[in-house]
Formats: sequence, structure tokens, C-alpha cells
Amino acid sequence: ICLCVLQDVAFENGLISISNQYKVLVEESFKPTSDALTTAISSLNGKKIRMPIKYFPDKSYLKRHREIHNL
Repeated sequence: ICLCVLQDVAFENGLISISNQYKVLVEESFKPTSDALTTAISSLNGKKIRMPIKYFPDKSYLKRHREIHNL
């Protein structure tokens, strides 16, 4: 999954994940402290990711990520 730096850090730390419908999930307790975080993270909640032409993200890996981070 290709993410910007802020989104990558948020993903790796469990602040965001991706549903089996390929929509962004933002951790409920996440409270942005700046406009940049609102734009980069909070505004993505529920939005579908842009999909590659082939080699979609594996749903089993996305599920495991959600389980690890309780999302």
C-alpha cells in the first residue's frame, strides 16, 4: 500500500486501517491536533482507497492489521 509519510506512520501505529471494502478506518480515539492532521488523517475516514489496476491489497493482511490494532 502506497501512503504518504503521515498516513504511513498512522497505519503502522494503528491509527488508521483499511476495511475489507477498501475504505479507510480511523481509530475512534484519534483527535487531530492540527489542520494538517485533520486533512491527512481524519478527513479520510470512510473514504475508499484508490485501487491499483492489479494486485489488490490482500484482505487477509488487512484483516490481520485490524486485529492487531483492535480496529
